[in-house]
Amino acid sequence: MSLSLTDETFTDDHPGMARLTRLAAVSVHASENKGDLYEYVSTHVGSIGLGEIAGIPGTILRRDDSGPCSGMVELTLQTSGRCYVRQDGREASLVPGDFAVVDTRLPYQLTFDTRFTCLVVAVTPQLLPLKPCALKSMTALRVPGHDGIGRLAAQFLKNIAQQATEQDLRNNHELASAVVSIVTAALTNQLDECSGETPAAHRASLLPRVKAYAEARLDDPHLNPADIARAQHISLRYLQKLFEAEGTTVSDWVRRHRLEHCRVDLVDPKNDAMSIAVIAARWGFLDSSYFSRIFKSTYGSTPREFRMAR
Repeated sequence: MSLSLTDETFTDDHPGMARLTRLAAVSVHASENKGDLYEYVSTHVGSIGLGEIAGIPGTILRRDDSGPCSGMVELTLQTSGRCYVRQDGREASLVPGDFAVVDTRLPYQLTFDTRFTCLVVAVTPQLLPLKPCALKSMTALRVPGHDGIGRLAAQFLKNIAQQATEQDLRNNHELASAVVSIVTAALTNQLDECSGETPAAHRASLLPRVKAYAEARLDDPHLNPADIARAQHISLRYLQKLFEAEGTTVSDWVRRHRLEHCRVDLVDPKNDAMSIAVIAARWGFLDSSYFSRIFKSTYGSTPREFRMAR
């Protein structure tokens, strides 16, 4: 995988930066450790790219004439040092825990004034549930990582990066979908706080946050609509109306996503030694009979039949 480091111009008076340009001009798949050069480790989670980089003070610059680019939307999560992100007339100053996104198809600039480390998450724009105008309003927008959904998203991304070093997640598209949901929710929430919005826009931006919150807690068998509403500081009735607009209910949405996680786990060979009851409980289904019944009504076969048919 190669993130947008392959597309940019690096500028600095430091003698190591000339060598960095040559390193950045190739698709990097393994860790590099060459003194002041960047250390770069990359992998995939489903269709999402993950990269961990560390380096010296300098600037990553994409101009209008920089040539072909990766065409990705990239999130930079600062883990040490400071980064200044500039795009679309905005500048975000990131300290450890903060993150921001850039659209690599357009000019942007990243400036590091100290040695730094950061996590980069690369997503194709088509995977983001955002209109182009909405994405443009979110670039170079600082999402604080010290509290709220920004903190939840930052910790989630760090955990995913750590997990990706321990096991192969390249085919885990469900996890990739969860990453997209929580990142979108954090960005939307921060945009709302910075700019204010109409009631209709608030409803449209609130739903991704609600879904991200519920997605992160599907393993809790006691998760219920009242708890979700309370956590989002809205009434239960208002929460129900958000889902009614999509032709479903809160409980149906939670149940459907739990079932999908169970379905994926049942066909995953690494879970062959795990009983169906344990897999069901892992996603909040404590009643095996109930789980078997709704699984069959959803997928047309019992969990055991489904697993054997794999």
